[in-house]
This record gives sequence, structure tokens and C-alpha cells, in this order.
Amino acid sequence: MTEPEVPSVSRRTVVGAAWAAPVIVALAAAPQAAASAAQLLDAFAIGPDISGQPAGTAYRLHVGNSGLSAIPAGGLTLYVDGSDRQWTLEMFDSDGWAYGPGTGGGPTYSYVYTAPLAPGETITIDIVLRRAPSTVLPTAQFIYSAPGYDSKILSLQVPF
Repeated sequence: MTEPEVPSVSRRTVVGAAWAAPVIVALAAAPQAAASAAQLLDAFAIGPDISGQPAGTAYRLHVGNSGLSAIPAGGLTLYVDGSDRQWTLEMFDSDGWAYGPGTGGGPTYSYVYTAPLAPGETITIDIVLRRAPSTVLPTAQFIYSAPGYDSKILSLQVPF
């Protein structure tokens, strides 16, 4: 009785199969990962401007939509937490913003942008912060958020 012949497998076939399998898996996983990724908000501040002393510390805040779709009217929120009471928000000047939920006149505020924010569009907000009498240099945090977007936090020192 003769042994059955086993077909030979070359090294090239084995190496080729090993390289092909991970590529197929990676390509299959890519659309799922891309679909679940959050879009981005850009946020930065120009300042502090302390030229108007003793009125406070001024900043110009910028927030932009770096995503692929528009943020609908009412979808962009700015949350300002002043609960540590080491500073106060003296002025908030920008068109298109309204008080958001949970704003009772301070020390914690929320604002909602009432217009849509198109992809690539950036808006500005002028603020003045005033430091409470203390020896600590306080930091104010401004948190931007929108559904489907990663939140952005700006931490701003309040020297005056």
C-alpha cells in the first residue's frame, strides 16, 4: 500500500498568506472605527489682557467646528464653573449665545449657541474675569461640548 501524496507548500505561499490575513482584518475594521470616532472642536484663547486694570482680566475665546458636519442651533454648549468662588465672570460678550440650562446667575454658568456652526467655522467670545481677594492665582475652566464631538477645555489664569 502506497502512502498518499501530500502536496508541497512553498515558503512564498505561507508568507503571502500570513501577510494577507492581517490586511483583510484591518481593512474590515477601519470603516467601523471611522464611523464611531467623535468629531473635533477647536478652542483657544487670546490673552490675558490686563491693560484694563483694576477691572479684571480679559480674554478673547475662539471655538471652531473641525468636524465634517454642522453643529445644529442649540447644539454647542459652553459650561463655566465658578463654584470655587476664587473668580467671577464679569462680562460675556458675543452674539448668538443664550443662557443655558442650570444658569441661575452664577457662580456657575452655561451658555448655548443659538445658531448652527458650519464645518470650518469659528466664533469668538470676549470675556472679563475678576479675581477674588486671595493669595492664590485662580484658574477658570471653560468647557465646550456638542453631541458627537469631543469636549474641549480651556484653563485660563485670572491674575486680576
